[in-house]
Amino acid sequence: MRWRLAIIAGAIVALCIQPAAQAATEDAASKGLFVSPLRQYISLDAGGSHDGSLTVANNTPNPINVTLSVEQFSVANFTYDFTFLPAKEEWVKVGVTTIQLQPGKNSQVPFTIAPPPGSKPGGHYFSIVASTSFDGVSNVRIAALLYVTIKGQISAATQIVKDDLPFLAIGNPIPYQLQIKGTGNSHAFVFMAGQLHGFTAKDPTQEAAHIILPDTTRVLSGTIQAPLLPGVYKATFGYASDSGETKEKTRYIVYLPLWSVAIPAGLLLLWAAWRARRRNL
Repeated sequence: MRWRLAIIAGAIVALCIQPAAQAATEDAASKGLFVSPLRQYISLDAGGSHDGSLTVANNTPNPINVTLSVEQFSVANFTYDFTFLPAKEEWVKVGVTTIQLQPGKNSQVPFTIAPPPGSKPGGHYFSIVASTSFDGVSNVRIAALLYVTIKGQISAATQIVKDDLPFLAIGNPIPYQLQIKGTGNSHAFVFMAGQLHGFTAKDPTQEAAHIILPDTTRVLSGTIQAPLLPGVYKATFGYASDSGETKEKTRYIVYLPLWSVAIPAGLLLLWAAWRARRRNL
């Protein structure tokens, strides 16, 4: 299928995905606490180490005290809301736990990731949380996410648990939905796409990249560009992942453009009005 190559090619931009926490992060940044980068993807051997850093900045007119801590994060099934808990694996150490920042100033915070020998291959998910308060009242927390992959036997496998596409579609675009489960031991990026096949059908539109964590199920919605003419069409929709997987579903649907519904409805109304007028004569 033509859209497979387009989807797989999109894997090179996987690091540009926007997690569900983006809105909260933007809100926190507007209050004066800034952390960058918000996501890092790190691969290393068990028993090895990785040195990194974060930039923490004060965008307020007053000095602030920032506390830094390490937590592990997970996501809720279906909604993918983030959950942060105390770290069970003490692999991440920050160079400083508190810093004072003057207005308009920033500081580099070093950290080290050191998984012990024998650590389980696959994905391990940490966050370095910067927290502060403004005027002693408003508490603000920003989490910089660390997607850590321990090298070894890695599987980023996924599967479609459930799919939904309307049998009768009216208007453009045509919505569809997938429930995708991570069945491997590491995260995967998926790139959704779908299209109809037949006369006047249009090329697929690739959706944004989405991350799927192991042992979780995520609900993702996409759209298919509708054809110009009504009819029965074969729909193919699904996704490809950065690990090379391609998952597809096929359905037949009846598509009706809005004009194909509006014109008969208008004629029916005119006929009903004409009949009513004749009865009143």
